[in-house]
Amino acid sequence: MNEYLSTVDLSSLSETDRRIYDYIQQNSSRTAWMTLEDLCHELYVSNASIVRFCQHIGLKGFNELKYVLRSDRKESRRPVYGIIPRQLASLSDMCASLNEEEILKICQLIRQAESFYIYGRNLSAVPAGYMYDMLMSVDMPCILIDWMDALSAISGSAREGTVLLMISDHAHKEYGPIIQSFKNHGARVIWLCGSEVESDLRFADIVIQTDDQADPHHSPGKISALLIVQILIELLSRKDVSAEE
Repeated sequence: MNEYLSTVDLSSLSETDRRIYDYIQQNSSRTAWMTLEDLCHELYVSNASIVRFCQHIGLKGFNELKYVLRSDRKESRRPVYGIIPRQLASLSDMCASLNEEEILKICQLIRQAESFYIYGRNLSAVPAGYMYDMLMSVDMPCILIDWMDALSAISGSAREGTVLLMISDHAHKEYGPIIQSFKNHGARVIWLCGSEVESDLRFADIVIQTDDQADPHHSPGKISALLIVQILIELLSRKDVSAEE
């Protein structure tokens, strides 16, 4: 029995909620790696019913439920605790959440940019540096920034036609004035962030939450950010991508 689910007040659940609850309690290890569509198919319920159930038991949605199930103490005692299925599930979740129109819009902005900057520091320097190296190898000029002070200085001299792709673990308040400065100078900003970006920081043209920090029970990584960067690289490298946009 999952520890979190055992604390749920069953009397507050509807008949549909109780059916979902019973299934998950009896199949917690399996549910932890299922997609939302798979669970809906298994229980013959709608996506909305699963999401409402998660909210009724105090969670934001299905992804948070899966993190709760994956972090169960009994499960975490398994040898080499589910590393491969966990990473596969994380990538699957990220792919399912991506908005194709946003991805193509990012490619369009980068292709039309007069100056293209890629920013990432600490762990975020890994996907940022990888994207820089790959784009330079296919003759797509860009500038890599790995220092916030440098990013702030550049924001003051940005101009229309400038595009900034920011990759960060957290939505630090310090980024707000920097992004606003880029925007005030007519630049376009794309932000890949590992945590939720609050409304008062959403100055960027496109914000994508990569969920790299969403699971506090495991060591942080940049798998989701690297996945998005790889998708962008492949699209930007294709000669026919403009036709798709």
